[in-house]
Amino acid sequence: MGLIKTIKESFARARALGMQAKAELEEAARCRAMTRAEAAELSDEALWACVCFRLAALDEVPAEGPRRVAYTVDAFDREVQNGGLCQYFVNSSRETAPELEAALSQIGAESCRKLFHDFVTENEIDITRLDSFAIDRAEDFAAQNERYPFDDFDEDYYQLYEREPLDALCAAYVRGRLEDFFER
Repeated sequence: MGLIKTIKESFARARALGMQAKAELEEAARCRAMTRAEAAELSDEALWACVCFRLAALDEVPAEGPRRVAYTVDAFDREVQNGGLCQYFVNSSRETAPELEAALSQIGAESCRKLFHDFVTENEIDITRLDSFAIDRAEDFAAQNERYPFDDFDEDYYQLYEREPLDALCAAYVRGRLEDFFER
């Protein structure tokens, strides 16, 4: 009886995940087709989520301008929220870290910019040369995480985020530049 129950629960979880994935694909398609006027009507939370879907769907990483700012901040926030600053350095940072401070300033996230700046300065991390953070195996992540006081940064970041959520600042930034994110 226990085995059958376990199998049924597994199928139910798989079905729920499939339904969630389908809903996310539908939402991404809706966001890609959205007009500027439709975007203007969205809540800040929905607007930022829609822009993140649109950025993820781009064939090429934005090279400059407001889309690049949003892409840079989203990459940073997504990685730190998921696995901390070390994960950001290991995964996406070589592409975005050199311009992160400027991007944070542009969206009005001065406290976050200062937190990041102070961390890399105090730990003498050259954000233009992050090759030492490259790893080949997931097991290597723990060793990277021990190199610097990442847990301290992460805790400070999460506390700051409670007071000044980056997604709210990003939404305000996008709302003031809808023409840069929605072509029609």
